[in-house]
Amino acid sequence: MSEFVTYKKYQNKEQAKELIQLLTDNSIEFEVDDTTSLADFITGKGTEYFFIKIKTTDFITVNDLLKKHTLQEIQHIGTDYYMFDFENDELIEVLTEPDSWGELNVNLAKKILADRGVVITKELEDTLY
Repeated sequence: MSEFVTYKKYQNKEQAKELIQLLTDNSIEFEVDDTTSLADFITGKGTEYFFIKIKTTDFITVNDLLKKHTLQEIQHIGTDYYMFDFENDELIEVLTEPDSWGELNVNLAKKILADRGVVITKELEDTLY
């Protein structure tokens, strides 16, 4: 039996809720780890960080689901979204701090950079998921 290990760390509950919903919708077991009770988590009280834990055997599946989900969301984002005003170095910074920016913004930064002809190195790409 696989034990639960940290998959993602979020700075706010809204970011964590999106992954929780995705895991729930796809019947993937998970745990939420912080120093508060589940009731405090739902009401927004408690710690700044929320750790979502899944079984190690589910990492690849969840990576694929999360990437597919965010790529679908990106298709509905208009060019008036604030990240389209970022300079390339600011977008690269988003890629280097995925826990701070969330999956949607990280994948959008990658798309914007690619559209601008900026190549993302394999080394940077490997650090993202």
